[in-house]
Amino acid sequence: MKNTQNYYEILGVPKTASVGEIKKRYRELVRLHHPDVAADKAGAQAAFIKIAEAYQTLVKPDKRMLYDSTLGMSDFKVETGGRSTSRTTDIPKPPTEAPRATRQARPEDIRRTRQSRVESWMVEARRGFSSGQFRSAIHACREAVNLEPRNAEAHILMGDIYRIQGSLDEALGMYTIAIQLDPRNAGLQAKLDRLIRRTGSHSHAAGGGGDANSLKSILLMVTAVIVCGLLAWLYMQPGQPVAWIQEHLLMIGLWTDRLITILAVNGLLLGFILSISGNLVAIEDELVFPSVRAMGLRRVSYPVGLLLVFFSLFSFYVAAILYVLIAWLQESMSKSVLMSLGVSFGLVALSSLAFPRGSSQVFYFGGNIIFPAFLLGWGIGDMFRPRW
Repeated sequence: MKNTQNYYEILGVPKTASVGEIKKRYRELVRLHHPDVAADKAGAQAAFIKIAEAYQTLVKPDKRMLYDSTLGMSDFKVETGGRSTSRTTDIPKPPTEAPRATRQARPEDIRRTRQSRVESWMVEARRGFSSGQFRSAIHACREAVNLEPRNAEAHILMGDIYRIQGSLDEALGMYTIAIQLDPRNAGLQAKLDRLIRRTGSHSHAAGGGGDANSLKSILLMVTAVIVCGLLAWLYMQPGQPVAWIQEHLLMIGLWTDRLITILAVNGLLLGFILSISGNLVAIEDELVFPSVRAMGLRRVSYPVGLLLVFFSLFSFYVAAILYVLIAWLQESMSKSVLMSLGVSFGLVALSSLAFPRGSSQVFYFGGNIIFPAFLLGWGIGDMFRPRW
């Protein structure tokens, strides 16, 4: 008798497992069966397909409910030995009419029509991706996959969209399926490897060991003490205004060299600590929105990170509004960037309280120094990010 595993057994989770437990176990299995780690490459590829299929079913409530119902029916058939419990088999079936002769379409015509529909959906998907209409692109990709399940491009495109939107587990599932359909795609393999490392660090940050969590908590508390200490020093000894600033930049004419230094140091320190502690994901993944041209022939990118830095040098609030607008149009609001904006704003507010003589100047223009310094610290932290 053929021994087959159900999706719960493939992932190694109980039938009562929550979505969070399924996602956590999925990340572990993907890292375990990655071709760069597994000794049996062929076995790892086969396991990849099964794991991805099981995850894509169990992580969606509607699909999981349907699967559970079919799983229950199969268990019932096993218990009854595959026999039907009703006696309807004793009732003679009415005679069926002879099928009428109909003209059947040739297989070549059916295949050509299906391929044409698939290409139409993919053109629609590329157009939606190019214009930032991700919901439309996802819908078109799913329609293409329904017609052609082995369409690697559709899975890659959905993976790109999920990655941009921050749905890392869904992106990992799409890339995992796509790499099995197109194993020689070096660019796709690089995306998958990078995402595995990213989800790995993210899962460790969210549910790492007790020692790692304790170390992170101590690190964050020490940072908070340093930041508050610098602000207290600024409050007690604000320093003298910079003469050149008084002459040329009247809107911040009360600023001192000590104020400028503390704003920059605090922003840099907070960005660095939040990055290495795993509270922020890789900055290069968060501050670049990939896109494609209308025909999907060439990929381009929007350097949102550079735009944020440029506009924040003139107005932190304009930069924040700009990001929210672009992220809304792209349907890809980043939690890490929102955190960086929120932390920077909080630090601006505290700094304005610590500098009473020019609190309004700090409140309106302090973010012009804090936020770029925060982004710089975030980038430096990525270079030294440990594996917790």
